[in-house]
Amino acid sequence: MESKQSSREDFSSAKAVLLGALAPGVNVPTWNTLKISFLMLGLCLAAMLGLAFSSRDSGLVFHVTFLVLITGTLFLLLTRYHDFLIYSWNSENVWLSQEKKVNYLCGE
Repeated sequence: MESKQSSREDFSSAKAVLLGALAPGVNVPTWNTLKISFLMLGLCLAAMLGLAFSSRDSGLVFHVTFLVLITGTLFLLLTRYHDFLIYSWNSENVWLSQEKKVNYLCGE
C-alpha cells in the first residue's frame, strides 16, 4: 500500500495536467481547431505576402516574410511536441501494462 502512495507522490500535478490535456484522443477537437487556425493564419499571411510583393516595398516584404517564418516555426514546434507526447504516452502505457503483468505474475 505504501508503494502505491509513494508512486502517486512522485507523479507531479503539473505533469498530470499536461499529460491529461495533451493525451491522444482527449483533445482531438482542440488540436483540430488549432490546426485550422494555423491554416487560416497561413492563408492570411500568404495574401499579405502577395500584396507586399505587388506593392514592391522591400520593408513590408521583409516583415511579412518574418511573420510567415514565426508562424511556420510555431506550427512545426507544436506539431512535433504533440507527436512526441503521443509517442511517449504510448510507450509509457506499454511499460505500465508490462509492469502490471509482471506484478500480477509475481502475486503482488
